[in-house]
Amino acid sequence: VVETTFNYSLHLDKSYYEVLKKAAASGVGIIAMKTQCNQPWYKQRLPGNIQKYYEGEINHQALLKWVVRHDFICTAIPGVTTFKQIEDDVNVARNLDYTPAEKSFIQDKNVKLAMNSVCQICEKCVASCPSNVDIPNLIRAHMYTDSYSNYTEARQTLANIDGKRGLDRCVSCDSCVATCRRNVDIKGRIAELKYITNLA
Repeated sequence: VVETTFNYSLHLDKSYYEVLKKAAASGVGIIAMKTQCNQPWYKQRLPGNIQKYYEGEINHQALLKWVVRHDFICTAIPGVTTFKQIEDDVNVARNLDYTPAEKSFIQDKNVKLAMNSVCQICEKCVASCPSNVDIPNLIRAHMYTDSYSNYTEARQTLANIDGKRGLDRCVSCDSCVATCRRNVDIKGRIAELKYITNLA
């Protein structure tokens, strides 16, 4: 059994699809995690009339349905922070067919573009940082705080980063030049992480 990230932000990654398909065909059970991609900062790249797709059930259920409709996925373990999200997940398990609104969401080109702002931990951003900061793990820590309010996991992630490459290197930096090939707002998220960790 393998537990791995699989969500709509990977809809263009055909090589990843093939790896998962081959693993499943070889008898490996594929468990999908990080399934919904429901972080509020995706809205930053969307026009106002499209942001409505990121509110309520359509986002949550459509994205989960997209994941589990792939036949190489055995099951999914979506993270939840409210009882309402549990109820939505259970409803998805009962019926994998898209509603018209969910289908519209999945097919919307602006939503697809917004999904490109998801960090894939490719580490190519690290070379653009003069201090060689471990940007992918800082982005992970930001995700734990901003999306899940899981400060324990965020602290553990930060603590596991090499001291010379952690958030401390960013504290005195006010001119972040790190760049992401998928347009992740590295500077903004690290700024938020610095602020959040001072409060937590």
